[in-house]
Amino acid sequence: MKKPKEYFKYTIIFIAFFCVLLCLKNDRTMAYASDGNLIYSNTYGWVYVKDGNVDRTYTGLALNEYGWWYVTNGALDWNYTGMASNEYGWWYFENGIINVNYTGLAHNEYGTWYYKDGNIAFNYTGKIDANKTSYNVNGGWINPNLDIPLLKGKTMDVEDCKVTSYTGEVTADKVQVIYEYTAQETGWHSISYKTGSSDLNIKFYCYGEKDDKYKKLFEDDTIYLEDGETYKIYVRRESTRADVPGNFEFSITSPKKIEDITGCLMVNDSIEYNGQNNAYIYKPERTGWYAFSFTNTSGKEFAYFSIIDDVHNEEIEFNMEDKTTASTVWEICEGSICYVKLYEGMEYQINVRTNGYRDEYYTDPYASYGNKYKDDLKILTNYTLKIGYQKSTTNITGYTHITDKVEYTAQHNYYAIVPYSNETMILNFGDITVGANLKVTLYDADGNVILNQNVLVKNDSILLENPIKGKEYMLVIESNNRKITPYTIDITYK
Repeated sequence: MKKPKEYFKYTIIFIAFFCVLLCLKNDRTMAYASDGNLIYSNTYGWVYVKDGNVDRTYTGLALNEYGWWYVTNGALDWNYTGMASNEYGWWYFENGIINVNYTGLAHNEYGTWYYKDGNIAFNYTGKIDANKTSYNVNGGWINPNLDIPLLKGKTMDVEDCKVTSYTGEVTADKVQVIYEYTAQETGWHSISYKTGSSDLNIKFYCYGEKDDKYKKLFEDDTIYLEDGETYKIYVRRESTRADVPGNFEFSITSPKKIEDITGCLMVNDSIEYNGQNNAYIYKPERTGWYAFSFTNTSGKEFAYFSIIDDVHNEEIEFNMEDKTTASTVWEICEGSICYVKLYEGMEYQINVRTNGYRDEYYTDPYASYGNKYKDDLKILTNYTLKIGYQKSTTNITGYTHITDKVEYTAQHNYYAIVPYSNETMILNFGDITVGANLKVTLYDADGNVILNQNVLVKNDSILLENPIKGKEYMLVIESNNRKITPYTIDITYK
């Protein structure tokens, strides 16, 4: 017969065993004997088990009957999106579960990688397009260096004005010779003539049937003609000297047709007569600040530059070199620059003209103003119009070393970047020129300014603390002074 103390002993053992069975019934974790697997615990959720216990030190891949999962500190990490590896390769995980259909880019501490069907494409070398940009891939690895191309575009050489020449003779006094001329462009035409002798007193007149008006022409004159209209040029001799031959010659110089210079970086052109207006159509591919400058001129000339938009049909305001003086008409100087904000989807007419293009011609194209301004006018002969255009946004996600340049004062360089970590993102600026002054602005996905800082010297850094992983930010770089500034950006996380 057992003593009471022994009964008490066995009772305690039975109660302890019963408690263990109860725990095993309610929580499979304690009963799971297989290592390296993910099981479900009523207490802890999905957890990683080693030696029959939850391993809170483990971070990596784990398997259960539903597939491969990503574990952080022993628990399934439903928030994890990114790379992870096991003995079978490098895999892409999304919201904690393996995504074997993923094709695109992923990042880790070793760089940026190209994934195809959920796994790094180690056997692929070539180019891919992702995030609205192109990447060079070498064995699945993305080259971290991005050299952004400088401004490039077409160069247009505009043909000279078309000149139509006439020669003739007026045989007797009060006799006139009639010529017909059909205009091929609308605008101010130049008409010039000369006679064999100043004693002949030969007069030239232009008659427009549409307006039923005559205009007396001077030796070098400008007259407004319309495309497709036919005009008559009357040449009449009023001299009584029959012994002098009535020889003469004259020419009509037509304005140039309007050229579409969209996509051009340089336009080589000329103004060949007083009153000439060269017009160009320009359709910006994106909204931003554009720069216009003139070179190859013969110094400061009496020529003017203006831009007209297609909505308001009026000259729009732009900024001069210091970006503070506003104007709608610019007197052209060699090498000087003006800046204007143009908008995508708009069409603009750019005009380059001499000051022979006078207001009074608008009121009466047939009025006899003649060459009274001739002595005051100069001609901008040959010139090159250079256009600095707004580059498109470059997606620099996945790159760690970017090389670019601010090529004109008002240029804004735009970059989209998606952080692959919540750690502090560091932008280190290198290789900037002495005396440079870059303005760096960072916007969040909603367009709010979250960082605004100047970069003045090499190796200045900008820190974005606690970036939101997976969200797109917009980085904008411009120059605060007139210096053309090359620079590099190195992107790291800590």
